[in-house]
Amino acid sequence: MHPGTSICSSHRGFTLIELLVVIIIISIVVSITMLSIGIVGSDSQLTEEAQRLNGLVEAAQEQAEIQARDFGLTFHAGGYLFQRYDVRRGVWFPLEGDALFRARQLPNGVQPRLYVEGREIVLTEPQLPGDDEEEDAPPPPQIFIFANGDMTPFELTLERDGTDHQSRLTALVNGVLELKTVDDKQEDGA
Repeated sequence: MHPGTSICSSHRGFTLIELLVVIIIISIVVSITMLSIGIVGSDSQLTEEAQRLNGLVEAAQEQAEIQARDFGLTFHAGGYLFQRYDVRRGVWFPLEGDALFRARQLPNGVQPRLYVEGREIVLTEPQLPGDDEEEDAPPPPQIFIFANGDMTPFELTLERDGTDHQSRLTALVNGVLELKTVDDKQEDGA
């Protein structure tokens, strides 16, 4: 030992294994945090809403076939509702009192764009009872779900305001549904 130099055994450094363990723990915590707050680019609320709608349309197809009754689907700027056809009166009515097919609102910041048979449909705010001077039944739906399982071909895109996040539900005339999600990190054709 040199004079004036003292080595204290209590001042030793971290081992390489200890440093690696800490780095791994920090990496895991950061990854979980990024996934939970959506920084990685996905929009789970938008995806969940599109999956819900997909499931509801499939359920409506099944109910149409089981009940041998036509159903309809109407979109407006803030949501959508299912309708049934009253054969005796020859009019469409909203499905009321049905928890599954109740009228639904889209989450804030989510905008629908609807194309029926290749043409864009302008979606307006829903008409509330008493808004119209005519107290007749509501207008017919934009999408028909027939008793044989067929439906009006359509493409519905749910878009998040201020982002490129989209979920697209496409229906063919034979009732086949396709759900696709597009976000900032993907090409539109991916």
